[in-house]
Amino acid sequence: MNGKANRLDMILEFLQHKNGASIKELATAFDVSEMTIRRDLTTLCKRNIVNLVHGAAIYNPDYNNSPFVLDGLYTKNLMQDEKERIGKMAASFVESGDVIIIDSGSTTEKLAEHIEAGANIDVYCYSLNALTEICSKDVYRVTMCGGTYQPNTQTFVCPEGVSILKSTRAQKMFLSTTGVSSQLDLTCGNFYEVETKIAGINSSQTQILLTDSSKFDKIRSNYFANLKEVDIVITDTGLSEEWRETIKAAGVELYLA
Repeated sequence: MNGKANRLDMILEFLQHKNGASIKELATAFDVSEMTIRRDLTTLCKRNIVNLVHGAAIYNPDYNNSPFVLDGLYTKNLMQDEKERIGKMAASFVESGDVIIIDSGSTTEKLAEHIEAGANIDVYCYSLNALTEICSKDVYRVTMCGGTYQPNTQTFVCPEGVSILKSTRAQKMFLSTTGVSSQLDLTCGNFYEVETKIAGINSSQTQILLTDSSKFDKIRSNYFANLKEVDIVITDTGLSEEWRETIKAAGVELYLA
């Protein structure tokens, strides 16, 4: 992770502990200029994590329930061991000759990390983190469905990118989510993700959901799929017994990493 993202995480932890702090106090604590702290706090404020009041930052207690901040930058460090195991297991589902679609997300990034170097696969993706990882693998072919860059999810979005996915036929799509509900199914925090996810789901033969156990019983603002549209769920061993039964009852294969 780069220095700014690491500092943002530390500022967030600092503000959570103290509920708030002045810009001067934060600049001293993190040994950076007040201008740098102001820029960092502006980033956090835009994502509804803090409120800025008279030269100070106040932690927003609704942060943990806000769908607007659940993105790659701030969830990247959460459940890292679980995501690593999920990504490694998911990579074992990739076979030589496959055409695969990799959704955006910090867990699907782990899949890309674990794909074998030089693999004879055709990869379609639309996020910067997945692209960076998969290009380092020297696989057979990579297609980037580009567009306007959305920094909070590292995703590229445009109608042309969606059109590429719609005309693609893939053996597998590796899908991500920020919310799984037994009543409201699969949801994400950003409206611009929905059309791309749906296009990938409709263009793939097998849909494989990669998500850590913390995402279950969470509801975000944008619906994109019914749980029964997914063929396989790969998650971690922290998944509750109730959810294990719910997934199996839906006719979905479950794998615990």
